[in-house]
Amino acid sequence: MVKFLNRDFYDEMIKELVEGFEKLSLKFDHYSIGVMPQPQRINIRGEVFPFPLAAEIHAIYMYLAGLSEPPNHMYNTLKSICGLVWGNPFTNKADYQIEWEQWERTKLGLFVRCSFIALSLEAEESINSKQLSLMVGLSSVAIIKTIKEGKLDASKDGRQWVIPSDDALAFIQLQVTGKGYQR
Repeated sequence: MVKFLNRDFYDEMIKELVEGFEKLSLKFDHYSIGVMPQPQRINIRGEVFPFPLAAEIHAIYMYLAGLSEPPNHMYNTLKSICGLVWGNPFTNKADYQIEWEQWERTKLGLFVRCSFIALSLEAEESINSKQLSLMVGLSSVAIIKTIKEGKLDASKDGRQWVIPSDDALAFIQLQVTGKGYQR
């Protein structure tokens, strides 16, 4: 379902997350000197994960890579990741604003963004050209050009192009597998 998603991407994303946790754990020194949380490895059906969240992310990765059905916990896992990254326990605010443009430059942010887009498509919701570009690894300009050439069904809603879910899914399939969508 996501063109660029492969095992190397997944491994780099988990490495990025481990590095983020390590940086976060250094802040514990301000609270309790010398006490740093350590990741707890877990084993699920013979596969070892560096920490529990990595196993949940792996289930979503398997779905986005087209290797399994969507996990039941997908939405809650994504919300947990967003809260972990964007929540601030010192302000007691649960309504954090995600800066997608900034976060999409990281593996984890791009993964979470594409996961939310996949959930929208599963719910048969339309997506915009920017969202489709993230899923297939093309620029927004390339997607809009494809629309204007009549090769992808879309309608204009204000300043953005909106693509129906079935057309978006078919286009994604074509870009990922090279088979499918013909208009």
